Amino acid sequence: MSRLLVSLFILVVLLVVACGDGGPSMPLALPSNSSTSEPAPVDDGTSNRGGFGDQVQNPGEFPGTRSEELTGTVRLNENGCWMYQINGEGRVVAFPEGFTGVPGDPTTMQAHDGLIVADGSVVDAIGEVMSMERIPGGRDSRYGNLMAFCDPGGAEIAVLEHVAQAYDPTALTSEELTELLGEAAFTEAWPCGFGFASSSSDQRFGLILRHDAEEPPNGPVVLPDTSWTSEVIVGKHLFVQNCDDAIEQWQSSPTIVARWPLISGRFEIQPPETGLSECGAVGVRAESKLTGAVVTTPTGDIELPPLVLVNTAWGCFAG
Repeated sequence: MSRLLVSLFILVVLLVVACGDGGPSMPLALPSNSSTSEPAPVDDGTSNRGGFGDQVQNPGEFPGTRSEELTGTVRLNENGCWMYQINGEGRVVAFPEGFTGVPGDPTTMQAHDGLIVADGSVVDAIGEVMSMERIPGGRDSRYGNLMAFCDPGGAEIAVLEHVAQAYDPTALTSEELTELLGEAAFTEAWPCGFGFASSSSDQRFGLILRHDAEEPPNGPVVLPDTSWTSEVIVGKHLFVQNCDDAIEQWQSSPTIVARWPLISGRFEIQPPETGLSECGAVGVRAESKLTGAVVTTPTGDIELPPLVLVNTAWGCFAG
């Protein structure tokens, strides 16, 4: 009986302490409800859903990248991975330094020059479709692990140095193309065959002087000459497959939208010299200078500046 009285006494004391003079105390925390709980975080594109960081190159992450002309479509997979689709085949993309996610929109990326890239954007790029063996660190690298997540079994990634909105020469008028030709500089030599070829650095305008039969004799050539093809070609990726019949799957085919003939010009073929060249260990080099060249276009004639012509694979052909 005494034990029961003691227990009742202790219970009364605890109730008095808990309630105090002001009645029952407030709970230590309010129950969670929609009016007081914190809103769910919004994915602003910086959450790195794959856990590997943004698909943007770090300084020096890919040393020695080859500079190829590429055209493809940017795709965003459901798993949050960015891909670069070339000729129907997608590869994990490493965007150039300076690319960032767009705050509040995880479906877009932005270049440092303001170019917005989204799912379905068709872009031209300078870069390399790089095999796993060329990735520094291989499959244990950041991009090696990213590939395992984004593209299991994939063997290549698209490492881009520069990205721009795709150039479409078919959308330009003859007047616009002629104006661009007037601004072009033929600075890139494309050695092959018997003759000379050069282009602007972006391969949108090309100059062709090609002998149509056997090796031409040394000496001066005055255009037009029926034994020579002499023209300016207009388009995109004009020489991407120059003197090469081993075409890679990711290479773009040349697009030629116009051929404009040279109606005048003069050059002289110097005796070719045997030496090192692109045509095997030993090849033949030929050099000349074109002067007085005039190309006729649908909107008028354009005179080209004097051009130094070089072919370090004289007499070589694809194969």
